[in-house]
Amino acid sequence: LRILIPGTNYRENAIKFCATVKPDVLHLSNAIKTSKEFLTDLRKVQPNIKIMQAIGVYDESAIEEAIVLSEFSDYLLLDTYVPNPIGSIGAIGATHDWNISRKIVESVSIPVILAGGLGPDNVADAIRKVRPYGVDSLTKTSIKNSDGVLIGKDIEKVKLFCDIARKVGEEEGL
Repeated sequence: LRILIPGTNYRENAIKFCATVKPDVLHLSNAIKTSKEFLTDLRKVQPNIKIMQAIGVYDESAIEEAIVLSEFSDYLLLDTYVPNPIGSIGAIGATHDWNISRKIVESVSIPVILAGGLGPDNVADAIRKVRPYGVDSLTKTSIKNSDGVLIGKDIEKVKLFCDIARKVGEEEGL
C-alpha cells in the first residue's frame, strides 16, 4: 500500500497531493479531519482512496470523536494526544490510556490501528489490552542523533516489534 501523510493542515493541499501522488491511503492527522464534504472532494481526484484518520487520545472525549469520524474513514489510528498550543498527535514516544483505546475498538465497525509509545517492550501488552487491527511504532523503533532527533529506523528493533506483534496477534486470534 502507498500511504500518504500530507504534512499539511489544509484540506485543499491534501487533496492536491493526492491528485499528484495517487496514494492508496490518505493518513489524516492533527488539523485535518475527514467529513462527507471532504470525502466527496477527495474522491473526485482519487476515487478509490481509503482514509486513515488519526484520533488523538487524551481523555474519554476521543471515544465520541472516533465514533463520528469512523463514519467517513476506512481506518482509525489511535495515537497519544498532547494538549499544547498546537495540539500535537503522536511522534512523542508516550503511551496513552489503553482502556480508552479498547472502548474505541469496541465502539466502531472499522479497523483500528494502535500507536503511541509502542515498542518491543510493550506491544504485547498493548495488543492484549486493546485488541487492535494493527499496531504502529515510530519513536521506540527509531535511531536518534545526539540532539534526540529521529534519523532512521533501528532494523533490529523493528524486526523484534513485528515478531512480537505477529506472535501475540496469532495467540489472541486477531
